[in-house]
Amino acid sequence: MLVFVAAPIAPSFAQDIGDPWLDSLRGATGTVIGDLNPRFDDGPSSSSAPPGDAAPGTVNPSDRETARLIREWIDIAEPPQNVTEGARLHYTYGGNMVGTTADGGIIASPHESGAFDPVFLWQNRRGLDSVDHCTMEEYVVARLAEEPVDGCRGRYRPGGPVAGNGNDASGDTGDRIEDAISACRFDEARTLIDAIGDGSVRARLERRYTEAHEREEKTKALFAEGDAAYRNCDFDEASESLDKAAANTNCDRYRTRIAQAASKVAAAQAHEEKTRALFSEADRLFRQNDFETARSRLETARAHTRCQRYVTRIDEALGKVVERIAQAPPASPPPVEAPAPPAPAVSAGADYFIGVWAMSPTACSGPYKPRPRDNSETAGSIAGAIEQGVEQGLEIAAHALRYEFRSNGVFYVRDIRQPNSRFVPFADWSVRGDVMTFHTYDDDETDTARILRKLPDRFEIDSEVEGENASFYRCTEEPN
Repeated sequence: MLVFVAAPIAPSFAQDIGDPWLDSLRGATGTVIGDLNPRFDDGPSSSSAPPGDAAPGTVNPSDRETARLIREWIDIAEPPQNVTEGARLHYTYGGNMVGTTADGGIIASPHESGAFDPVFLWQNRRGLDSVDHCTMEEYVVARLAEEPVDGCRGRYRPGGPVAGNGNDASGDTGDRIEDAISACRFDEARTLIDAIGDGSVRARLERRYTEAHEREEKTKALFAEGDAAYRNCDFDEASESLDKAAANTNCDRYRTRIAQAASKVAAAQAHEEKTRALFSEADRLFRQNDFETARSRLETARAHTRCQRYVTRIDEALGKVVERIAQAPPASPPPVEAPAPPAPAVSAGADYFIGVWAMSPTACSGPYKPRPRDNSETAGSIAGAIEQGVEQGLEIAAHALRYEFRSNGVFYVRDIRQPNSRFVPFADWSVRGDVMTFHTYDDDETDTARILRKLPDRFEIDSEVEGENASFYRCTEEPN
């Protein structure tokens, strides 16, 4: 067999390779499937918050328009300390605060050249804050997107506390700090805390900030572990790390991104189960001396997989098959089966697909319950373990996932194995004629599928990428 077994059966090319198939899947390294794209930007969590939830790499401060907006912000921004009566401060082109403080003191920056450097200023874009014009980052990102910055006005209450003793962080400022910590906007919370003086209130807010920040750093570390396992095609380990991250976080934004990543892991695992099934079938054909068909299955598996570690293993097996083909007489050709009648062309409008679907007729009936397995025929067999793994992956795709096509052109996925899971956006979708197109968010790829059949409660597609058919069943009600 392809998997190493000690039994008096026909020779297997895996016996010359050395490592069992399952062990080789865990031991090799490398992948071509991409990563989970963790996006834990410290930005606002809702549309009512100030703008600026943009990934740092999406704005280039050297761009002419971006540089103009950075200069514009420097010219109009008033530091938060100006809400205190008597304070008249402003920012220099070096990003320093200068002017007169509320108690009459003078802040100067005599060593500045006066040169304007947008790249240097952008490095401190979140620490440069203002009374009515957001942080520099929030302002620039909003203006580039032609969005208003009105949500920033008044967030520093005129006449309210900005500096002083630690008891100044009451009322509006204290509430803003608590809101920022609860929403995991830690940069904003840090800036607000640093703007108040020492005292019992600041000490309490510092403790609250530290506890929440350390918890979410652990969340990010668990996510990174899951991402590394996913990129190495260790899907069970990736799912376990993401489950721990979801259980650890107190941040709704993080939960959403973790759920998106978990859906991507489940989809990749289901994809690679076909690779394993093809490999297992090639092993069976090899033991039956049907070397040509075995080679065809391995070549199909190699073209199908997205994991480099699987490619290495398949190439080793292909080498053994080719050796046997050279040594053995040609095998009798397999009987030719009559081709199946072609499916009628179907023209499906987008309205038909709106709603919730699943990939098995029983998948909409209630919560996910793993089916009991009968291991009596495969106990003690690594090949049997492979077959069980294939069944488990297919069961996840068919029984643990719900899919929703929405009229806004977004395709959602829900993994009901996760407690209190919700539908999360996964891809854009559209239908033209009898072709359905998906554009996934995480890996920025476009897949197409031909619609083969459309019934009132079920439709079937033939994926042009996967080369296999899939059926979707309409759910009359979204299950709990």
